[in-house]
Amino acid sequence: MPNKFYSPLRYPGGKTALAPLVKSLVYENNLVGGDYVELYAGGAGVALSLLLEEYVSRIQINDLDRSIYALWHSAVHKNERFMREIENIPVTMKTWHAQKEVQNNKKNANLFELGVSTFFLNRTNVSGILTGGVIGGFEQSGKYKIDARFNKPELLSRLEAIGKYARRIKVSNENAVDLLDEGLSDKVVYLDPPYVKKSQRLYMNTYSEDDHKAISKILTKKCDFFWILSYDQDPLIEKLYRTCRKSAIRNMTYGTSRKSKNELIYFHPRLKVKGSMNDRSLNLMQR
Repeated sequence: MPNKFYSPLRYPGGKTALAPLVKSLVYENNLVGGDYVELYAGGAGVALSLLLEEYVSRIQINDLDRSIYALWHSAVHKNERFMREIENIPVTMKTWHAQKEVQNNKKNANLFELGVSTFFLNRTNVSGILTGGVIGGFEQSGKYKIDARFNKPELLSRLEAIGKYARRIKVSNENAVDLLDEGLSDKVVYLDPPYVKKSQRLYMNTYSEDDHKAISKILTKKCDFFWILSYDQDPLIEKLYRTCRKSAIRNMTYGTSRKSKNELIYFHPRLKVKGSMNDRSLNLMQR
């Protein structure tokens, strides 16, 4: 049975397809009703699935990228205004160019306006990549047009659901290492860091080898929260987490290219992992 999509974003490499696994881990480890944190939230598909289906009481959506943070801050804390903006925004190339200009100056942009820009470009760009090209091309001569992924009734429904749960959602814009250092006692924490082999085009905030090492240093020592970590299959990562339990390699499908990539999922040593996921292929095509 396919997952229900709760996120209003189309996110490259989004992990909504992992929601059943995380739900199972929460249930099997008696963590239902607790707090759940996504340190690299992106589309936050897993977090929203857990909250809206009442597996957890509260979620924290964290992303260091100001554009993504602006989107979530606006959708959660200014929900009604944000919905009105999306309902009334013309899905045209004129609007696209205007929103692109906002995104190009994101460091100084008004947070709400940046949130609208992020939403608009995510829904109108190829594969949802903010720095990518518009669906259909500048001349709109392609098979699909700019509004191909901008189903307003469906998107407004997702935003409305987020608004209803706003009091149970915390939105933050912090470095993941800083949050881990602050302490996340007894919470379930999902980490999906920038992958080693992904391009800068995919991630606004790329990671150096030292960044990957900083995360592993925290996770591989004794910590008082339950963590789940997903990564690309890479010698550096396998070396850093060589003492940790890992799940089967997954076949993840990204974007419109349908290219599959091998990935690994690592678990906190105290998490009970039921069954094997060796023979399952997760299709992460965004809708």
